[in-house]
Amino acid sequence: MVDKVVDASALAAVFFNEQGADAMAERHALSFHDASYLWVAQHRGAPLVSLDSRLVDLTGQGAPLTG
Repeated sequence: MVDKVVDASALAAVFFNEQGADAMAERHALSFHDASYLWVAQHRGAPLVSLDSRLVDLTGQGAPLTG
């Protein structure tokens, strides 16, 4: 069951800053992959949904999944 419909016109391209993600990876001892997701979430003001509670905690606004 779908409880929320996303208007595709509201979606926007995300410009990615590789150096910012790399610095974030170093600062928080994350893989570049995880830091990239974190960087995008923080710069888009979007919640991060992940099974990795440590990564979610770094966003301050994420939603942990239970698996």
